[in-house]
Amino acid sequence: MTERENLEFLIKESFSINDLCIKIYGYCNGNSTRKINKLIDENNIDISHFGKGKKRIVIEVIKKVCPICYVEFETKKNKKEKITCSHKCSNSYFRHGKNNPNFDIDEYRKVCERVSNSLKGRIVSNGIRKQKEKKFCKVCNIDITSKPKKRTFCSNKCRGLYPRSEETINKIKENVNKRIKNGTHSGWKSRSVESFPEKFFKRVLESNNIEFDFNKPIKKRDLGIDCSCNYFLDFYIKETNIDLEIDGKQHSWEDRIEHDKIRDESLTKMGYDVYRIKWESINTEKGKQYIQQEINKFIKYYMKSIQKSQNIN
Repeated sequence: MTERENLEFLIKESFSINDLCIKIYGYCNGNSTRKINKLIDENNIDISHFGKGKKRIVIEVIKKVCPICYVEFETKKNKKEKITCSHKCSNSYFRHGKNNPNFDIDEYRKVCERVSNSLKGRIVSNGIRKQKEKKFCKVCNIDITSKPKKRTFCSNKCRGLYPRSEETINKIKENVNKRIKNGTHSGWKSRSVESFPEKFFKRVLESNNIEFDFNKPIKKRDLGIDCSCNYFLDFYIKETNIDLEIDGKQHSWEDRIEHDKIRDESLTKMGYDVYRIKWESINTEKGKQYIQQEINKFIKYYMKSIQKSQNIN
């Protein structure tokens, strides 16, 4: 067999230039493909069959009608040719093994037995599935059956609104006091992170040249309360002895209202002047107007208290 005949035979057995390069050289790169193309041109060999081999087969697309919904759809003509147009129609067409020549009835029965055994404890004798006992939020009475078992409130807001009993509050206090005595708890400390309302009123006081101490700690024992914890004054103005408090949403909770009332009474007995401002968001015009009015009221109150202190002196 001559070199030309050998080359023609290899070309007929190949389906692309890359496939031919691998058969002749054992590898395929730019130089090998250039050499092969040169040999083909010199010997004038037909390569029209290239691109129609195993890796280049173009699968024919055919149109069919779904036997369930009678909708026309397209599918590729191969071993995995579709019979139905969708999964939904496929489930109906092959349900319980019908129209499926490869269906194994014994395996199907085993699966049904496994499923029924797994559901035995969840089904009542009359065949009706047990339903979960309905749960409702203790505050707003919203259905929370889908929530985890331990959940008794629909949200943290409702948790805060629900009043704690005196027993639970006393238990918490006793546990904390024990930990403070043992040295495992260092006592209540001020927050290291400032909230936006606190940052906002810091700028307000600084712009009005009002000196203040931020988060000033006051020991409860100094106020006559038998407790090792502290109260923290948001903005303590030493010049007028004013304690300016900025109240967020948590101050509207029932247990927090009682706590603030006891706190304010004990501070006023010791000569502190507690002034509270309810915070509203300044993202709306209504909120901006409200906060501006509260700032003006406080500045007037502050100026009056300065005049009183000067008159006394």
